Amino acid sequence: MASFGDYLARTRGLPLVPIRTPYHSTWLDNRKARLLLGWRPQIDLARMVEAAWSYERSPDDPRVVWYPG
Repeated sequence: MASFGDYLARTRGLPLVPIRTPYHSTWLDNRKARLLLGWRPQIDLARMVEAAWSYERSPDDPRVVWYPG
């Protein structure tokens, strides 16, 4: 399974920095939803990365900081 970091390393030449940790997160694992609910994402990883990486806020859309601390 490819990851966001793998994709950016391959398409943008960015270094992939491994982070060693004893922790394991299951928050972003959607395999169970796919299996039990038949869920299928509408976009793939490459499209998601490209949309996030190329996003630019328009000049008339100011950033609102709701909690500055």
